[in-house]
Amino acid sequence: MASASTINNQTVSVDGYPPHTRTLDLLMGVLSFVLMAGLFIDGWAHNRGIVDESFFTPYHAVMYGSYALFGFTLVGMHYRNVGKGHRFMKALPQGYMLSLIGVFIFAIGGLGDMLWHIAFGIEDGIEALYSPTHLILAIGYCTVLVGVLMSAWVRQDLKSNWHDLGWVLLTATCLLSIFTFFTQHLHFVTNFEGILSQPIGSDNQEALTTAVLSSYIIVTSLMIGLVLLLIKRWRLPSGAITFIFTLNSLLMGLMLILDFDSMDFVTFLLLMLLMTAPTLITGIIGDVMIWRMKISHNTPKLIRVVATVMGVLLGGLYLSAIAILGVIDGGSFWWEIHTLAGIPTLTGLTGFLLSILVFPPQMPHELVDTDYS
Repeated sequence: MASASTINNQTVSVDGYPPHTRTLDLLMGVLSFVLMAGLFIDGWAHNRGIVDESFFTPYHAVMYGSYALFGFTLVGMHYRNVGKGHRFMKALPQGYMLSLIGVFIFAIGGLGDMLWHIAFGIEDGIEALYSPTHLILAIGYCTVLVGVLMSAWVRQDLKSNWHDLGWVLLTATCLLSIFTFFTQHLHFVTNFEGILSQPIGSDNQEALTTAVLSSYIIVTSLMIGLVLLLIKRWRLPSGAITFIFTLNSLLMGLMLILDFDSMDFVTFLLLMLLMTAPTLITGIIGDVMIWRMKISHNTPKLIRVVATVMGVLLGGLYLSAIAILGVIDGGSFWWEIHTLAGIPTLTGLTGFLLSILVFPPQMPHELVDTDYS
């Protein structure tokens, strides 16, 4: 039964969803970034070991405060639109009900997280990423951001330019950053010390090599997979991939550089450059290829080329950055050429296979229809 409002003693019911507006688009993009930034600030504090004694910390306050800002905004909009006569499940612009569901998932996870900490203490290290309540928080984050993206996905009025898609690309970057946050121990930049220092014992060597190879495949899948999903829906504006990749790597770098307060500013800038240059270069080359080859969802074969090249670049350029870091620190790779050459090959194959998954070959009936259309 539709919700209704009373105006001049007459009941008025509103069909359909409230309209999307430019102001709402910008607001959701900004709030998505604030939501994600709150998580990264808390993650930075956890990585430095300064929030491991209590649940009630300033960093948790920032994280949950950013969530509250997003949540109260959506709840307020929903309440106002229900009062105007919109049905409960259609009281937000199309797509945003999923975000509202994510808000409540996050709230459940937050309450559970407090009770979990009281019962079992504060998690340390990698356990902080994969405790049950933190995974519920991760589901809440992703549901909120996917809802924002869905609100853009269902629309036909957005053109392929930064004016219309800027907030979409910012939200997509936030979603990618949530994924890389919860897989931060697998990120390219977290494995360089093991690659540059000889482990003791052949078993340790094989285990470390396996872990590093897996991490390159997983992170490459997250980054290229998101780009392919966006290409599936929109013709990306110039600089889109560069923006997404570089902003994500900047966020990861700022969170993962733990001892920057003990290094001079030049060293910090050099380290950040080494961490972001691979994604910057990969993004620029990917954007140029999309522009020059006129890539869209109608050019799947060319998309496979772009995805493969970006995969090779991500693997190869991060290894190059780690090699430069090794020269600076007086270390070097202990791997043989077989593994060093194998990593960009694997990441390139990862990009290629993802392109087939997102843009599968035509089915037989589609080929027939194409031949006779």
